[in-house]
Amino acid sequence: SSPHWAIFYHIYTAPESHEDYQKGLEIIKEQIEQVGNSYAGKEHQNSSMTNTSIYYTSIGERLDREWLTQLCQENGLDCQNLGHHDTGHELLTLDKVKDFCSHYPDQMVSYIHTKGSFHVDIHQD
Repeated sequence: SSPHWAIFYHIYTAPESHEDYQKGLEIIKEQIEQVGNSYAGKEHQNSSMTNTSIYYTSIGERLDREWLTQLCQENGLDCQNLGHHDTGHELLTLDKVKDFCSHYPDQMVSYIHTKGSFHVDIHQD
């Protein structure tokens, strides 16, 4: 069976040597926490539905999957890795959304991405 709420997450992380790498990790942490505290993240706690699942694709620097899995668990979320690509764009994740929706047309689906991790700007804080 599929999750009650599926969230597809397109993650870009700058190279670890780049000054924006840490900012990217902070964005991921903040977004995961926001999802965990949202209606989508909290709804399953009050029902018999399965957990909200986040299906993520990562681009750029390879993420520490254990860190992300722990972060998701701490926020009551089930995170599933859809793959990593050294380079790429949002269509890699959006194609997964399309496939999922064609298989589960009645599911609630959301899409988010790490806006601000590619071009960090002081106005994004």
